[in-house]
Amino acid sequence: MTEISKDQEMLPVMARPFSVSLSRLGTVTKLYDTKFLCNSTGVHELHAEVCERISYLNPDSGGFQFMISFEDRTHFEHQNIEELDTVLRNNGKTTERLTLKWVARHKIDGENNELTVLVRISNPVNPLLFIQAALSKSPQDIDNLEFESGSVTASIGGASQITAEDLFSVIGRWVDSRPQPQYITSLHTTISKHKEKIAFLNYWVLPVLIGVVFFLALWKHTPEQLLVPILFAAVVSNFYLRTIASRLNEKIMRWCHFSLLFSVFSLTGGDNNQQAKFASKSKNSLIKLVGVAIGSFVLNVAAGFLVTWMSGL
Repeated sequence: MTEISKDQEMLPVMARPFSVSLSRLGTVTKLYDTKFLCNSTGVHELHAEVCERISYLNPDSGGFQFMISFEDRTHFEHQNIEELDTVLRNNGKTTERLTLKWVARHKIDGENNELTVLVRISNPVNPLLFIQAALSKSPQDIDNLEFESGSVTASIGGASQITAEDLFSVIGRWVDSRPQPQYITSLHTTISKHKEKIAFLNYWVLPVLIGVVFFLALWKHTPEQLLVPILFAAVVSNFYLRTIASRLNEKIMRWCHFSLLFSVFSLTGGDNNQQAKFASKSKNSLIKLVGVAIGSFVLNVAAGFLVTWMSGL
């Protein structure tokens, strides 16, 4: 398949926005959500592995094409994977998406069949651009599946179930073998899973507990005729505390998002700069998130203990 992938016969078909397949078999798509680092060496390895696996089908003809898209809305496409290094050399742009496509014609039980393998590796996209693509006239504009932390999607058409699963496993093993992001602590993943519970404690439980603590503290040292104003002040302060808790919860949600920031690509100089920027922002957000979450938990426990102790329960 390494030689077949340079066959010129299939290239016009691959270059069209839409193509008519010779296969009667459908298309299956799979998403890989594992975070990993995609560099030039990894892309070449994926290309070689998929080409080798397709060669087992003894195709009569075939073709390969890749397209790399940058954040400045420019694109580069070619049929030779070696040209990828040429376009990446001394390139300061930031990669947004890399699409790899293989097409091979072979026979299944004596009938002509066309196998298509399409792999998309993408970084997060601005939601406004996604909406713009959705409203456009061309379906190709929304060809990019969008996920917060980047994604890899593989679509295989014209393949039997065994062949499709075989190719999916090749791509899956490649994804798992790539370098993955390492964090100084894994607490942020636990906090992200339970951020709604933390928000509930901060907004509903903690203000009430603090209000009860101050009311009980003043109740024992205040004349009886001032209890009603004190109770009113406790209720009013509860609303102010909830406002503060609401803003804190917004920051927690934001820090949860930024603590998981990671750029998939490490292909160009712009990608490396973005990696460093995301790593710094992720680390700062992670430290703030863990500190606030631990502080919130300690405050809730302390306030609950004080209420229990002061009320004599």
